[in-house]
Amino acid sequence: MGVIHVKSNTIADMTGTVTVPTSNGGTSTVAATDLIRPIDWNSAHSQHFTLSGQTLLNSTAGGTNLHLQGAGGVSLIGSSGTLAISGPVGTLVSTVLGPFDGKIPSAHSSFSVGQNSVFLFPAHLESYVSADHVRMPTLVTNSSSATASAQKGLTLDFGIYSKHSTNNTLLTRHYSTSYTIAASHNSNASWAMSLITAIGNSTSYNTVTASSAGLNLSNSLHGGRELIMPISSVLPPGEYWWAVRASSSSAGAGGAVLNLSHIGVGLQTMNRVGQVLNSSNSGMYGQNLAMGVYSVTTAALPASINFTQVNNNANLPVFFLATGTV
Repeated sequence: MGVIHVKSNTIADMTGTVTVPTSNGGTSTVAATDLIRPIDWNSAHSQHFTLSGQTLLNSTAGGTNLHLQGAGGVSLIGSSGTLAISGPVGTLVSTVLGPFDGKIPSAHSSFSVGQNSVFLFPAHLESYVSADHVRMPTLVTNSSSATASAQKGLTLDFGIYSKHSTNNTLLTRHYSTSYTIAASHNSNASWAMSLITAIGNSTSYNTVTASSAGLNLSNSLHGGRELIMPISSVLPPGEYWWAVRASSSSAGAGGAVLNLSHIGVGLQTMNRVGQVLNSSNSGMYGQNLAMGVYSVTTAALPASINFTQVNNNANLPVFFLATGTV
């Protein structure tokens, strides 16, 4: 890297001797090479740098053409009037999304989300994450012992929020996806279910119909299950909030058909002394971290959520961002 004048002086350099004024009002004859000439203005400047902190080789560098060199995985990219510096970037293809990034001990729990309730919590991504689906661990009870006709459906919405550009206590949603599942039976004689088992098309469901008291339905929809939702996104490192909303519908005597609970973590909710320990009061989790449950029920994920609208909650779900064919 050198600094030279953009404009060159095209006047020829003087030679021989020249007469110059002196400090006492007279004149004197000096060699032209002792004066500053056009060639001196057109030359490159010498630059010097002192390096501090963690350094290698010399602690100083200098010269009329100082070179910038990429090393240790750092690349330099030059383009016209731009110099870009690119460092090594690790991209994860899977990660766990949980309260406190899983760094604070907590107990595993299973719990049912309330109708049209929105649960959310913050988490940090320290690396880029490339994911094509999100997995939500659940426990499903799908009993085949019902004696009446019934139908039940469930919709889950998963959302990604980040802080507003000018308001640190306001979250804005910039991505959402959903999962829909339904099951029905007719007096324990025939069963059917509609569910997403793959992520090729989030609006196209694989349908399974069974008879013989629906025994095979219990095999394919019972116990610990992962609900898979598509999410085509590359998330840069930063602070995010993850949210899930659930709504269900039923008709008839549903019994134990399609009863679902989330796998999550159990936290001890708390508040400062002098405050009543209820969910609506400001606490470390709810209105300070925006971690808990949205203060009102809603038929869709809100476009924005203020910290003051988040109440404490003892149970929060966990998710998995992943990449791969399922």
